[in-house]
Amino acid sequence: VKTEAVERIDQLLKARRGLVAARTSVRQRLPELPYAKEALDAAQAGLEVQIKVLDEQIEAAAAQSLGREVERLLKIPGVGKVTATAAASRLTARKFESADKFIAYIGLDVDVIQSGTRRGQNGLTRQGDA
Repeated sequence: VKTEAVERIDQLLKARRGLVAARTSVRQRLPELPYAKEALDAAQAGLEVQIKVLDEQIEAAAAQSLGREVERLLKIPGVGKVTATAAASRLTARKFESADKFIAYIGLDVDVIQSGTRRGQNGLTRQGDA
């Protein structure tokens, strides 16, 4: 069972994921809708502001409940605050018997993909909690 703090962080991360998807959608429409550029630019700017607000809320919530775990994950090159918070949230929400099970849970385990013309190509399984 998730703690209230972890549930709050998970909901903030989910909201951020939705806003980022909306921003991406607006950006992709810009080239095909030149007459709507002004409206789309305004929508994109609004989404950027909301993403920044959520990032601040995520950082504050993580500092309160997952501070030590997030700080440890931030020492990994290429891992930012949002990714570190998401990983720390998953690590505290569930207990894993081994590191391999955690890697499989988040979908970063390597699998050999063989089907049709593809033989022996490595790829990520991308299974588990998004």
